[in-house]
Amino acid sequence: MIDDELRATAARLLSEAPCVVVLPAGCGKTHLVAASARAASDRGKRVLVLTHTHAGVDEIRRRTRGFEVPSKAAKIATIDSWSHRLVEAFPSLSSYVCPEEIVWSEVHEAMARLMTNPHIRQMVRESYDYVVVDEYQDCSLLQHAFVMALAELVPTIILGDPLQAIYSFGGPLVDWKSDLSGFTDFQLPVVPWRWRDHSEDLGSYLMDVRQRLDANQPIDVSAGPLTWVSDTPDQRRKVCWGKVRAPGNVVLLVQFPQQCERLARDLGGKFGMMEDVEGRHLLDFARIADGADGLKTAGAVVKFAFSSYSKLPGALKSKGKVMESGTFPTFRTTSSLGPVLSALESMASSPTPETVEAAFRAIEVLGGTLFRKEAWNDMLRALRVWREGATTLAEAVRTVRDRCRVVGRRDMRLTVSRPVLIKGQQFDECVVVGADALNARELYVAMTRPRMTLTVMSATAVLSPS
Repeated sequence: MIDDELRATAARLLSEAPCVVVLPAGCGKTHLVAASARAASDRGKRVLVLTHTHAGVDEIRRRTRGFEVPSKAAKIATIDSWSHRLVEAFPSLSSYVCPEEIVWSEVHEAMARLMTNPHIRQMVRESYDYVVVDEYQDCSLLQHAFVMALAELVPTIILGDPLQAIYSFGGPLVDWKSDLSGFTDFQLPVVPWRWRDHSEDLGSYLMDVRQRLDANQPIDVSAGPLTWVSDTPDQRRKVCWGKVRAPGNVVLLVQFPQQCERLARDLGGKFGMMEDVEGRHLLDFARIADGADGLKTAGAVVKFAFSSYSKLPGALKSKGKVMESGTFPTFRTTSSLGPVLSALESMASSPTPETVEAAFRAIEVLGGTLFRKEAWNDMLRALRVWREGATTLAEAVRTVRDRCRVVGRRDMRLTVSRPVLIKGQQFDECVVVGADALNARELYVAMTRPRMTLTVMSATAVLSPS
């Protein structure tokens, strides 16, 4: 249920639109978005709520349900999915032809064109009374262009935190000060809600950290309600293994994908490795399989297995390299690798969905330690979708990963990830590994994920991130 104070704040926010709200991580921004939807529904109005990730959409929907917002009163979607649906529905007006693989910058450009059409503009006016855009710091300039077109039509509220702007793969990001200079600031008291009743000292400390990072000042992570550990190989193993039996959910954060894979491998499969939403690792394999070169596909299956499992027989890796070179290696069917190599040989002769899946299943029987659980299991799901009628394995992978976008990730209690993949999520405990390599925004996002226990590992206790 929504309390009276929050209800009044949300009502005042709607009244002051167009406006901008800046709130630090964990300080109730998502709660305010949901409360705004409730305030709009109380007025008999309809609101369009846009954010960047499907995890964010899921969280906003969960909170609007808690505030008893009627589903017809609020349309909640990612910026990309909402814009893609519109440009696909009006291909002539947007001059957009949907390719096999979506190029989001082209979608955003088409959306900006679409928003100049008077019929579309009238449709938006009649459909929504307010627009609320969350996590605005992650907007590219192309996304910003069509959001500003929306703001010309409907009172618009923008929420975000410039210090959490760590998505840069969509092109240059919006400049918070210059690009939003026409919006008034809506001031709210800063309350670290995420840490209330969990670790209020940590919440207060992180508010100070934010101020220091925002002012380009160094922070001392040996002083405060967190644990600093000198980042050495022995200490990494000790700290990370020590979290296996932690009572809540734990995330270990590193900077790069290769570091994720190495750490998850070293931890013997106890921690699962989180994949990027697009599933680039899976698509790399799928494109090889779709090339219909059986030997290369067989070699790629072995390579995919060694990127997902530890403790597989080294001889299998050697034979996989022979396959990649264009020759199938000799083997004895009675050897321990006989069943796997027989399945790979059948697949090399006839690379169908059934034979590729059979090769994956044969590798599972070898009994290695699976640490890249999400990638392996999603590939098996994609193979099933391919078998059931998808034109290509790449299409099947995109189908499976799109389901991940819509319904969210399967919960993993112990996770290895990167700051860019877990922004917007919260955990009970977090270990930031190699913290001195992170820039200020990555470090801030990483440090604000846990609500109870934070451990920072770095070469020195005083960090001066760029």
